[in-house]
Amino acid sequence: MPSPEFHVVGDALIDVLANGIPALPAWGGDVYASGIHIKAGGSALNTAVHLASILGSSGSVSFHACVGQDTSCRTLRSCLEDAGVRPCLTVLPEQPTGSCIVLSGSADRSFITCMGAAGCLSADHLSGITSSLQNQHTSAPCHVHFAGFYSYGPLRQELPDFVRGLRLVAADRGLHLTISMDVNGYEASQVEGASSVLELLDLWKGNVFESEAVAGCAKEQAVRSLAGKTRCAIVTQGRDGASFCGPQGEGHVPAPAVALKDSTGAGDAFAAALLAAWVSGQGLEAAVAQGCAAGALNCTHIGGCDTPVTAQGIRGILST
Repeated sequence: MPSPEFHVVGDALIDVLANGIPALPAWGGDVYASGIHIKAGGSALNTAVHLASILGSSGSVSFHACVGQDTSCRTLRSCLEDAGVRPCLTVLPEQPTGSCIVLSGSADRSFITCMGAAGCLSADHLSGITSSLQNQHTSAPCHVHFAGFYSYGPLRQELPDFVRGLRLVAADRGLHLTISMDVNGYEASQVEGASSVLELLDLWKGNVFESEAVAGCAKEQAVRSLAGKTRCAIVTQGRDGASFCGPQGEGHVPAPAVALKDSTGAGDAFAAALLAAWVSGQGLEAAVAQGCAAGALNCTHIGGCDTPVTAQGIRGILST
């Protein structure tokens, strides 16, 4: 199979990460962190960086996002280029690059986010994906992953028509195109519009809360509801692994046990490994197992993608 071409769409943020938080501070109070770090982040950016690392020379990754005209933009661009990701960044001078304060403890995380330019993303900023499909002259598979749906501004309402347009271009050129989504949020405002995109997807990935919010039912039924008759659906459950359902069957994969340092970006690393395996033709269960391994590996480092997961690392943890 020719090397696949990936396009990742979504949020690009600067993360201010405070890890080792014993509890959230009360108003007027103070807590101490083990460390405070400034990192490149955003669910979509994390996924793109991990994906490029896992693929190596076996595929290409382009990342599409909106950023401000500031120092943070330059930091994110450098991160992407250093990771081997092609940055397709639309600069919006009137907006700051998005940023997120991440409070990370041993049990969970909390976030304080300023979306900035990331929240202005629209279909007009994604013409590079359409052009890439129109200019593709090989039989290589192409995959478009919409991550960080929670952050979408105009694109939230435009996405169904945009995806239909991509399908038409691919069909006209005889291309093998697959499409996936990860909402990365579960509040009502964050998942609004996701159900209208679901029917257009080949693969859905979300955690328990996100999946229940979109499916409207408990996790036992959510994975089947999200899969329908033709899609693949994966519902991640943190240290309890992930459930999956697709045309070839359903099941559950446990997560490897690791010494947790920081869970930031674990789901993004999971998505990257899942997509790398699934788009290359591996079965859904095997792809989910690689996702679980990648998510666990990322928990042994600080930051969402500061130490990108590798294919060798995934093989190593799966062999133990």
